[in-house]
Amino acid sequence: MAKTASKKRKVIVESIGEAHVTASFNNIIISLTNTKGEVISWSSAGKMGFRGSKKTHLMPLRQLLKIVQRLLRRHDSVK
Repeated sequence: MAKTASKKRKVIVESIGEAHVTASFNNIIISLTNTKGEVISWSSAGKMGFRGSKKTHLMPLRQLLKIVQRLLRRHDSVK
């Protein structure tokens, strides 16, 4: 059977929001949310290609922060 495509959720991007950083022993996850708590964008060290214990080092964290900075500039949040 063919799968039916699910509808893509519309999220309102506001100029004010929050960045949630979840750091565990296995991975680092950064989520950008609006004031309602809806996730606008997210990224993780595992998503970037880091495997094993390398996901929890400082290099993936720095690269994740650069990605977040690019996302914020794309939405004109940071000048």
